Amino acid sequence: MRTTLTIEPDVERMLDNVRREKQMRLKEVVNHALRAGLLDMQQPQVSKNPVKTRSVNLGRCRISHLDSVGDALAFGEGEAYT
Repeated sequence: MRTTLTIEPDVERMLDNVRREKQMRLKEVVNHALRAGLLDMQQPQVSKNPVKTRSVNLGRCRISHLDSVGDALAFGEGEAYT
């Protein structure tokens, strides 16, 4: 397949460096880089450092009805609440 690509200057420098270092043709370097990059992009992304949280006992719920917005606001604003 033939196509025209606009290669950004930083990518051009990297391609040229690899081409000279490996003594490969530009076509070979581009195909190799695209193949490696596309294979990597197809892999599922796995978090290297999974987030872990420890559980903490916060005691009993101080709001009588969790679905009562009024109770939650009264408690949050510091009104006397039992």
